[in-house]
Amino acid sequence: MLEGYPGIYTAYRVLFPGESIRYRIISEDGDTLTEGLLTYHKPEEVSGSGAYEMLCDIAEDMNQGRFAADDIADYVTQMYTAHEMFPVV
Repeated sequence: MLEGYPGIYTAYRVLFPGESIRYRIISEDGDTLTEGLLTYHKPEEVSGSGAYEMLCDIAEDMNQGRFAADDIADYVTQMYTAHEMFPVV
C-alpha cells in the first residue's frame, strides 16, 4: 500500500462485474474502526467503447455463463491496433 499521508495508507484496485473487495480500517492501537464490502457498480450514465468498458462487458457475459468470443476478439483487435498505431516511446 502507498502512504498518502503520514499514517494513512491507500490501495488502488479496479473492479470488474461480479467482483468485490472487503475492507477494514484499523487504528494504530489495532482496533477495527470500520469495515465493509465494495462491489462493482456499472454507472448508468457512463458509456464508451474503451478497454475497461469492453472488459466489463466480457466479464458480465462470463459471469452469466456466456462465452464472449466476439467481444474478446474485438478487445484483442482494438488493443493490438492501438499498440501498433501508438507505440510507447
